[in-house]
Amino acid sequence: MKDIGLLRKNIHILEKAKEENRSNDKRKSHSKTLYQQCKLALSEKEQKWCEEVLFNESRDEEPYLSQDYFKHQVIGSRRSIRKWEHDEPIDIDVYRELLWAAQWSPSSCNRQPCDFILVNNRDKIKMISQIKRQVFIAKAPSCIVVLLNKSCYQNDESYFGGLDAGAAIQNLLLMAHHLGLGACWVNASPLEYKKGEQDQLNRVFKVPSSYRIVSFIPIGELSVGYSKKPPGRKFYPVRIDAFDYTIME
Repeated sequence: MKDIGLLRKNIHILEKAKEENRSNDKRKSHSKTLYQQCKLALSEKEQKWCEEVLFNESRDEEPYLSQDYFKHQVIGSRRSIRKWEHDEPIDIDVYRELLWAAQWSPSSCNRQPCDFILVNNRDKIKMISQIKRQVFIAKAPSCIVVLLNKSCYQNDESYFGGLDAGAAIQNLLLMAHHLGLGACWVNASPLEYKKGEQDQLNRVFKVPSSYRIVSFIPIGELSVGYSKKPPGRKFYPVRIDAFDYTIME
């Protein structure tokens, strides 16, 4: 059902707006209509997620009580964090741990095309926030700029490079969560920049011509006792060998 993806996107946007005490009545009204159309195709957790955001229904916390630490305490409890309690930038030794995790991510033909810049300068973080038009970034204690070496690819850099960067970033995010940090993955698509903004970023961060910025990761120490309910997740049917098209009807 083609509207499910749009519904998930709308609910995610509305949830962020709710956290920041912003209203978006037009999107909310449209999403309520979409929800009724898509409800039967959503997993139970997604339904509860939508209902909490759209209708202020309460939602129970996830029961992360399993002994399987990696499954529930690392993967299952990671969140995109947009609020930090302290202004202290992340420690350099902690940053090395994050880079270690990114270093061990898979990459196409082991090209390992990613590089990272740790930004602690308040003015530069505010500049990123203004260019991305994301207010919360300006409040981050630190921000990691993710670079991709275009020269690693002879053809179709956007495809292979995107996969490699995504894998490295996910490893870094999981390590960040494990270390008690709060981080948020922010895209850096060239299509979103206004005239001159991409050149400004490249100049400020001294990005070589063979590289391009692919993401920003605002990051800092997670607030003590901070808890954020997980967003709804789609249910993946178990498909073996052949795709069952009837599931998608």
